[in-house]
Amino acid sequence: MRAFGGLAPWLIAGSILACLDPTQATLVITTNVDCGPEEHADGTLFETGISAAATADATTQALATTTTACTPRESGIHDIGELVIYPEGDATDASVIVVGALDAGVTAEDCLALARREGDADNALRCIIARRTVGFATHRSLEVPILLDRLCAGVLCDDGTTCVSVAGATSCVDDRVSCRGEDCSLDNTGGGATGGGGTGGGDGGGGAGPAALDCSALEALYEPMSGGPQLETIAGVEGYYADRPYLAVTASQAPTFSLNELDGGVLVPTWPLASAAVGLDVASFSSSLRFTVAEEDGVELFDQDFWIVTATGQPHSDVVFDATGTVAFAITGPKLSRLQQTSFSTETSFMTPQGGPTLSALSRAADRVFATGSHVCFRDLGAMTDSCGAPLVEPWVDVWAESTTKLVGIGSDFVDVTNEAGALIGPHDVLPQAAAGVLSLRKVRGSAANSPRYFVAGGLTDGNGATTAYVARGTPLASSIDWEECVLPGASGIVDLWITSDGSELYFVTDAGAAYRLPASP
Repeated sequence: MRAFGGLAPWLIAGSILACLDPTQATLVITTNVDCGPEEHADGTLFETGISAAATADATTQALATTTTACTPRESGIHDIGELVIYPEGDATDASVIVVGALDAGVTAEDCLALARREGDADNALRCIIARRTVGFATHRSLEVPILLDRLCAGVLCDDGTTCVSVAGATSCVDDRVSCRGEDCSLDNTGGGATGGGGTGGGDGGGGAGPAALDCSALEALYEPMSGGPQLETIAGVEGYYADRPYLAVTASQAPTFSLNELDGGVLVPTWPLASAAVGLDVASFSSSLRFTVAEEDGVELFDQDFWIVTATGQPHSDVVFDATGTVAFAITGPKLSRLQQTSFSTETSFMTPQGGPTLSALSRAADRVFATGSHVCFRDLGAMTDSCGAPLVEPWVDVWAESTTKLVGIGSDFVDVTNEAGALIGPHDVLPQAAAGVLSLRKVRGSAANSPRYFVAGGLTDGNGATTAYVARGTPLASSIDWEECVLPGASGIVDLWITSDGSELYFVTDAGAAYRLPASP
C-alpha cells in the first residue's frame, strides 16, 4: 500500500530512544467507493484529505495532505494509502479526520468545511467524513484502519463521533478506537449509535437495532391525472379489512371537495365536503367507521352508516378521535373542542393573561388530549382539568403523544422529546439531512409496539428550489435518537402521514396530491 507524505512537524516526536519501539500510529485508509478513472466520473473517489491534531477543533482547520491515489482491489475494499502519526509533545491523544470527495466539482477542502459546519450544504452528499480519536501507547506502534464508507456520504456527525454503517443503516458512534496489541478499531459499531448524523454521544443499548428503511421500495398508490382530484390528507384503520388497512383520503378538484376511500389506486367518493380539508381522522366502532374532517370552513363528524354531520362554521385545524371512535377533538386558535354527534359537548379555551397560545396540532394518549403550536397544552379527560405550559422557544408544527407525559414534537428541521416528567430532554435533535438543504418537517407519528419508534415526514428543498419527499425513522436510545433517513426522488414534499400500529408501513400524501406507501420493517 502506498504511503502518504509526512504530516505537519508538530506530530513528529523530538527524539526516540534507541532500542525502544517508537510511539506512533499508522493510519490505514481504504474505501468501498469505486476508484476514479483518469478522467473522473461523479460517484467515484476524486480526492482524499487527511488531518491530525491534538484536538478535534484543530483537525478541521486545514488538511495536512491530500491525494488522488486509489488502488482498486477485487475485494471491493480499495487502498488509498497509509500515514504514520506521532504524539505532539506530552499529548497522549490525536484527533484524526479523513475526508473523501466524490465529485470533480468538490475538493477535499470543501468536505473539510462541512465537517466544521461551514461551506456549501449542497456538497454534503458528495463528501464522506471519517473521524478517529487515537490514544497513543508509549513505545508501541499501533495500526488504525479507517474506511471511507460510501453509505456515509452526506452523513455529518458531531465532533467526537464518526459515521459507520451496520446492515445497511448508518449511524454516528464514538470515534475513539480501542486497541488489542497493535490492532485498533472502533468498539461500538454494532450498537449504541447516536443516529445517522445525530447530535448525541454513543450511549445506547446493544444490538444492531431494527432493519433499515428500504428507501428504494417506495410504491405509488395514487397519482392525480391532469386536472383530476388532488389528495390533501390521509388516515387509516387496521383490521377493518383483513387483508389490508382501510385508507381514507380527502381530495379536492375545485370547486368540489370530498372524502374518499383509496382502493387499488382508485378514489371511491364516500361523502361531499363543504371546503378543502386540513385534517382527517378515522376510527372503527361497532363494525362501522367514524370520520372527522377538519376543513377550512369548519369540522364535519359523521358515521359511515348514519351520516351524522356536525358543521361548526368555524375554521379548525387538525383532529383526533378518542379511544372509542364516538367522540372527536378539533382545535382553532387557543381553543380545543370536543365533538359528539350533532353538537359540541365541551369547549376548552387555553386563554392566558397575554392572550392565548396559537395551536395547530393534536395528539391523544389515554385520558389526555395534547394541543401544541406556540405552547404545549393538554386537557385531562378524567379530571376535566386544563393546563398550558410556558411558550416554546421554537414552535412545534406537529406532536405525537407516546404516553400521557412523554411527547415527541417537531419544528421545521428538528425533533424535541420530553421525558416522563414532561420536561424537554436536552437541546433540539437536528436531523442530519438539514445540512443537505432546507428541511421542512410537517408530520410526526409514532409506534409504541415492541419498542418505540418515531417517524417524521416533510420535504427537503435543494439549492435549485426543488423539493423532494423526506421521511425518517428514529429509535430512542438512553439520551439520544438513532435516525434512519430516506430522501425519496420521484415524490414531492409530504403534507400528511399515517403509519400502521407496528410501524411496518408508512402511507403519505404529497403537496402534488399523490399518495405513496413505504415499507418499514418494525
